[in-house]
Amino acid sequence: MKLRIIFIIAFVSLIGSIAYCQFPVLMDTLIKSTRVSNYGELVIKYRDINEDKLPKPLLRESKDDPELISFQINSVEKLVEIANEIFTKKEIEQLIESRFILDCKILPSGKIVSASFVFYEKNPQIYLKKLTLFSQEIKERLSITPIFSEKIDREGYVQCYIFAYDVFRNNLKQE
Repeated sequence: MKLRIIFIIAFVSLIGSIAYCQFPVLMDTLIKSTRVSNYGELVIKYRDINEDKLPKPLLRESKDDPELISFQINSVEKLVEIANEIFTKKEIEQLIESRFILDCKILPSGKIVSASFVFYEKNPQIYLKKLTLFSQEIKERLSITPIFSEKIDREGYVQCYIFAYDVFRNNLKQE
């Protein structure tokens, strides 16, 4: 009986330590999901795992709440620079072919707290590690300031989409 209890304790400890060892690896990564859109297109999304830890979204709940007017990215060139540092030219071409959209969650201060990626019809053949690094660099080096009709005095996030495939396509044309 004692041997059985010791075995159970050792087994639970082993499983717990394995699960705990995996936790730091998942602190900043992307989760892949696929679906078919209402238009029959294949949609592949790499969702930032940090989305689950965000404050609630800033929604316009009444006419008295400030209205979101637009967004101002601090530097489109910096987005291209980050991509060029991480991806090869061939990989950037794959991002363009996949109609790559950057899905950001941003705070009123302009800080990007989540950077996810959406692809249509074609999943680019790029390692998850590179996509995760791209997400991290976007959050660290870019800012997107939401412009509201009035000052915002509460915390929350707003969602911003950047059609990155157009940005990258235009950059390739200029080279």
